[in-house]
Amino acid sequence: LGSRLAFGFEASIDAVRDQLAPDERVERLAVATAAFTGLLVVTDRRVLLLDVGVRSQRAWELERGEIRGVELVEPSGLRLLLGSGAVSLSAITPADRRDELAAVLR
Repeated sequence: LGSRLAFGFEASIDAVRDQLAPDERVERLAVATAAFTGLLVVTDRRVLLLDVGVRSQRAWELERGEIRGVELVEPSGLRLLLGSGAVSLSAITPADRRDELAAVLR
């Protein structure tokens, strides 16, 4: 993510290890917004959005097997198409990460 983008997400970055299964592998990191803004973690199994702070912790996750398709949403978002609807991720940063995420999640 780089130090500039990671600023403010240190606790979320530290919490990633506790969220993973022993043999689960992180493939991509970004910052994104869904119901809240947080650290977007794409692993070989799941997509997680984490916001860990001093007073609160929010987490959202989705099994990658539930993703049926991916649509690019301008200017910097993705729509994950699921069997039961869709999830929109917006304000994905760094800017070039959206296309990487789309390629990995297709």
